[in-house]
Amino acid sequence: PITWLARGVTTGTTITISYSADGGETWTQLTNGIPTMAGQWLWDSTLSAPSVQGKLRIEGVDGSSAENERFFSVRNTAFSYYINDGNPTNDIYCTNVGNNTNSGLSGSAPMADLNALLAKYDLESGDTVYIDTGIYRDVDPWRITQADSAGNLGLPPVVFQGSTNALYSTVVDRAGGSTGIQVDYAIGVLLRNITISNTVGQAVTFNDCFDAGAEWITIGVGNIGFQLSGGEQLRVAHSLVYDTAQGVMLRNWNQNTNMVYPLLEHNVFWE
Repeated sequence: PITWLARGVTTGTTITISYSADGGETWTQLTNGIPTMAGQWLWDSTLSAPSVQGKLRIEGVDGSSAENERFFSVRNTAFSYYINDGNPTNDIYCTNVGNNTNSGLSGSAPMADLNALLAKYDLESGDTVYIDTGIYRDVDPWRITQADSAGNLGLPPVVFQGSTNALYSTVVDRAGGSTGIQVDYAIGVLLRNITISNTVGQAVTFNDCFDAGAEWITIGVGNIGFQLSGGEQLRVAHSLVYDTAQGVMLRNWNQNTNMVYPLLEHNVFWE
């Protein structure tokens, strides 16, 4: 329910409740004529537009009004998010270059940095982050945590989808950085169609993750391709690792505590 607390002259009147799916740019009336002293109204949000920038506004007949301070989500469907670099050439998901002042909620308004997008939104099961064609030279490794995953076993994963352009790809160039993509304590995550290059540590590392995977990943020039540390139900498939000291490293695995070992299938490890 939507709840409120009324005081003063408004207590003997009625209120109107409105909903915004675009962060307050436009508003849709949900109901009106509700007695102020009712203190709550049951909202069937399945009838409203889905949003990760939801806002509510309550207005009194005397002109008083109140809005929630933070955005909330109305999840009637999975969401798509968009990342792009500063070059639109060969893009397939986005029509504009990336900028962290954008919403990241459409191909026409992509953000520029995955870490910034993950800090802004709460991703959930079934969501997809489309990372378009380009070279991403970020200071920090891309870090995905449990808050950015499905959260429970058996649910559709959160997918981080790179470019499927046949000639040009999504490239994370670490330029001598320690790690390319780090996934920590996630439950239900899938990395797809991403190239990671020039790492001095691990290109991709999964730390204590469950039901997490990587497919169609290319890793070149570095120390360790994939580091799989603890967790269960991990999968690496259809991936290429070349010019690295080690293709896959398993750490913190114990037959007594780890019941399901990682599945490695249809990969090429080439020194």
